[in-house]
Amino acid sequence: MIKRIVIALVALAACAFMPVRASEATNKALANFERSSEAAEYTRRGGSRSYSRSYRRSYSRSYRRTYTRGYYRPRTRYVRSYYRPSRARYVRSYYRSRPVYRSRVYYRRY
Repeated sequence: MIKRIVIALVALAACAFMPVRASEATNKALANFERSSEAAEYTRRGGSRSYSRSYRRSYSRSYRRTYTRGYYRPRTRYVRSYYRPSRARYVRSYYRSRPVYRSRVYYRRY
């Protein structure tokens, strides 16, 4: 009798935890899919897949707009992370964006 009760409780506990686990898995799958589709979209536009993935992480959301030299940029201190094809690595510069013409880096929508 006690054994049956214990088995029933264990079964109930398992049922209670299952949806959480399922949703976790779903979230993970969705995140992976999003990341891969973003990377794929970037490669279609002529970049490397791994570059896109690591770039996304350090890229702040607020700057995912298209800026060209001379356009208005917010006057805040922020981290700028961009890709320099000549060296094929990431260069990060931290400075106030007061002089708008200072840089030749363009933000692009990926």
